[in-house]
Amino acid sequence: MSSVFPALALSHGMEVSKLSHDRETIRAYADDPLVHDRVSVGWFAEFQKAMGKVNNSANKLKTPILMQLAGDDYLTDVNASRNFFERLTVGDRILKVYEGLYHEIYNEQEELRLGPLRDLVSWVGGHLG
Repeated sequence: MSSVFPALALSHGMEVSKLSHDRETIRAYADDPLVHDRVSVGWFAEFQKAMGKVNNSANKLKTPILMQLAGDDYLTDVNASRNFFERLTVGDRILKVYEGLYHEIYNEQEELRLGPLRDLVSWVGGHLG
């Protein structure tokens, strides 16, 4: 369909309440005039193509990597991200999975986001010297 009618836009079906446990984050997202619930089939096809390229080049990445994943992510496939991480060949790589957190790990309720933020600050600090 993307080659016939790439501008065709369909609902992405994302459940906003699964972004974060923080009600204010959800409200802000829902009230944002730049947020919409549609995705064009052309965009989706290009996105899939780009993801394929990224997945096929995991062994070429040489940059230190910290992957922080939400254990209860309803927007992305956590297992696909874990599989990508396993294919990385760079020695300096860390995977952190935060069980119980939703997609927006830095925009969770305060007690939930502290772990991911601490880990990020520690990792960045350790790489800045």
